[in-house]
Amino acid sequence: MLLTHEADTTAHNLTPINTAIAAYNAHAANTTTAHGINTIVTNVAAVQSEVTTARGSQASLNARLATALSASGTILLANMNNKWITPGDVPTYIDATHFSVPGDRRVMYIAGANLRFTVSGQYQYGTVTSSSYAGGITTVTCDPCVVYTNLTSGLSQIDFALIAFDNTLATSIATLNASLTTLTAQVNSHQLQEVQAYQAAAPAASQVVLSYVASRAATLPVNLSGSQAKAATAATASATFTVTHNGTNVGTLVFAAAGTVPTLTMASAQTLAAGDTITVIAPATPDATLAKIAFNLQLLVT
Repeated sequence: MLLTHEADTTAHNLTPINTAIAAYNAHAANTTTAHGINTIVTNVAAVQSEVTTARGSQASLNARLATALSASGTILLANMNNKWITPGDVPTYIDATHFSVPGDRRVMYIAGANLRFTVSGQYQYGTVTSSSYAGGITTVTCDPCVVYTNLTSGLSQIDFALIAFDNTLATSIATLNASLTTLTAQVNSHQLQEVQAYQAAAPAASQVVLSYVASRAATLPVNLSGSQAKAATAATASATFTVTHNGTNVGTLVFAAAGTVPTLTMASAQTLAAGDTITVIAPATPDATLAKIAFNLQLLVT
């Protein structure tokens, strides 16, 4: 009887235990669904697919990222095809440093944002100083870059810089601009035209001793700056020569008694158009000795 009891698998509740052991062994051997393996495999496959797609035409995701980013994560500018983005706003010109766009766009036009303006088909650049919103319109104040002219009514498009303006580059531009300004001034200062005349004998009363007709636009500077006159034979008394522009008295050359170099006076610059005339006229009462006078008027060609 004892042996029969020991051989009975139901004795001592062995059947449930054996069933549990069989279930455990089956679970451990299941590589598909046990412990959510099927879900894990599905998720891993999805990630694998996404990474493969993200490679693009490159052999690896790392290779693709390396075409645009440095090892530290900074942008490689040399590989950027376009450093500007067009938001689609339609700008309305207000004045040299202001424009407006429809809607509340203050979140875009923040102080310090770098802009590229298309003005009459040409690019100009500037930085947002401030923006305000009222009546459905955002008004933007900008500070144009010193290298470029201010805004005009030709404003047609606004672009935003994708990267911050390089301070080193800005300093370089400012330095070059200062040099350019100096060079421009030097070039302009050499765009001169000299008008000369010589009066050997003592001039007659109200004699025209110099006459000039402009062939193109020019300016005779204030106080005849740059012009000269000199007499080899000094005056006995004060002698005043009159400068006229198209027949109107505009300045004087005054030789003091015993003087050979006159004082030149002209209150305002004279702007000449082609065909305008400049004359220098001797005194109505000539000086007895003043003679051998050389005149040289200097005009700035514009």
